[in-house]
Amino acid sequence: MRLRLILTPFAFLFLLGSDKSFFVVWESLDTKEATWVWRIPKNNNESLTTGKEGLRLKIEEIQDVIKLVKEDKKQNYIRKQVANFKRIYHNYEEGGFDIWKNELEELIQS
Repeated sequence: MRLRLILTPFAFLFLLGSDKSFFVVWESLDTKEATWVWRIPKNNNESLTTGKEGLRLKIEEIQDVIKLVKEDKKQNYIRKQVANFKRIYHNYEEGGFDIWKNELEELIQS
């Protein structure tokens, strides 16, 4: 997937993969937001996602969520406790990057 830029807040949307899952990551810069990560299982027993078309549809759903969040509906989405969704909080104190990186790596390896 091509890297996508979101201008407000300035952020990147990108796709990572592991043996078991794809991960759509929304990473904002210079904000107090968290890194938002959605896991899309490759295994059909866990998800309705099948092939490239299914992945594309899931990414479009996530882009719709981002639009809602940008319209100040973030708390509504978070309260839903959506399956396969996790936020990794930004910590700007010393060692914060390593904590963030470790959480992201653990999530991808799970």
